[in-house]
Amino acid sequence: MEDYDQVVLYILHNKWDDLFMLMLRTNDDLLAKKIRLFLHEYHYSANEHLLNEYYDNLIDYVDHATSHFL
Repeated sequence: MEDYDQVVLYILHNKWDDLFMLMLRTNDDLLAKKIRLFLHEYHYSANEHLLNEYYDNLIDYVDHATSHFL
């Protein structure tokens, strides 16, 4: 549960290095993949539509994952 909360916190505060470290240490492979796709798009792409899509996918996954803990 802590990993999912940290994802939101790191995105809100633009802490990309911390988000990258979370991607490396999380046990949730799907979360790591979604973080990787988002960070890659954020740093290397000029396509804002695709960036928004990866952002939405990451946030939707975090929302879905946390709803199973409650």
